[in-house]
Amino acid sequence: MSARAKTRARLRLPERRLAAPAAPHSLSPLPGDRIGERVYSPLSCFLPVMPMSKWNIASFSKEDQDKVSVDKAAAAVAWQERMNKPVVSELAAREQPEHLREYFQERLRIHRLNSQQLPRANAPEYQKPEEG
Repeated sequence: MSARAKTRARLRLPERRLAAPAAPHSLSPLPGDRIGERVYSPLSCFLPVMPMSKWNIASFSKEDQDKVSVDKAAAAVAWQERMNKPVVSELAAREQPEHLREYFQERLRIHRLNSQQLPRANAPEYQKPEEG
């Protein structure tokens, strides 16, 4: 049994053949899977059960490091919007490398969708307890 098959069995994931890169919210390729000539990094598969040594962003390629930074910026914009803080997403998009601006918009859209399931700034979870 291959390492990939063992990992899929341990995670109880169905075995499937990958024809194209999967979206981040679906079953993604495991690290080391080859699709075309691209080898997927641990972060691109979004599986939370990776050993911590596999999450070292410094070991990623420069392109993947840039994508992590852009994703982090998109998450920050979505968080600021959710917390009712002043933020202009267009300015944040302009600060990103030009070839990754479309990726920024895609990640921002995903983070905004995820934010709809989280409490807003005026939710009781975020209220400070009164001292008395």
